[in-house]
Amino acid sequence: MRTSCDSSEPLLAFNVIRDITERVKALDVAFDGAGLVTNGYLLDMEKITLLNDLRINSIQITLDGPRAVHDERRVLASGQPTFRRILANVDALMDSTYQGTCAIRVNVDKHNTAGFLELRASLLERFKGKRISVYAGHVDTSACGPYDRGCELDLSDWTDFTVDAYRRGSFVPPGGFYPTGNLDSICVASTHQSFVVGPEGELYKCWGDVGNAETVIGNIHEEEPVTNPELRAQYCTGTDPYSDSECRECPR
Repeated sequence: MRTSCDSSEPLLAFNVIRDITERVKALDVAFDGAGLVTNGYLLDMEKITLLNDLRINSIQITLDGPRAVHDERRVLASGQPTFRRILANVDALMDSTYQGTCAIRVNVDKHNTAGFLELRASLLERFKGKRISVYAGHVDTSACGPYDRGCELDLSDWTDFTVDAYRRGSFVPPGGFYPTGNLDSICVASTHQSFVVGPEGELYKCWGDVGNAETVIGNIHEEEPVTNPELRAQYCTGTDPYSDSECRECPR
């Protein structure tokens, strides 16, 4: 698996983030804050100094494994590595006046599980005493994209990985080990008032649908943004586990 820095990286359009935030702050609405998911490469001091004013109170920064693995997979268009620059930016973030929290997500698949615990330990030591956490992210290759479909850990492999990581490194995965009966999904697709906005203002109900014209439910530039309420409703109701025969057989 070899990928370049993601073209959907939000910090490529930091001016848009600033503009949207200022417009929201000017409205008579409750705005408690926002989260930022970034690869971290462009998170320089100029942007860091503005995070508090933009009310970005949580940041997730992604890595693709230890330095050697990450720099093989996540490179610039020129082929240059990115790991050292990302960690330097995290150093700057943690040493700044930023008041929010930072989570480092280490993307884990079949090819890089061995290096996770050592990387996690080194990062926690590096940022000891800071508002930072490090966790393993389960790589999902089911969505459309230029990914190696054979690299994803299936449920059994993921279970083995997390149990072993707990035994050897006291790592507890986000949400714990056991499945929960949470039917109040926080997924954007099944949440009525949640949307994903595309580059042309088009609206989607799922992150994985961006770019697929058949899944557009509207556009923010329209007087009535939601132009396909039927499709919107299908996303909100079509994920009901009680409508799936396999889910109904589950004793939990």
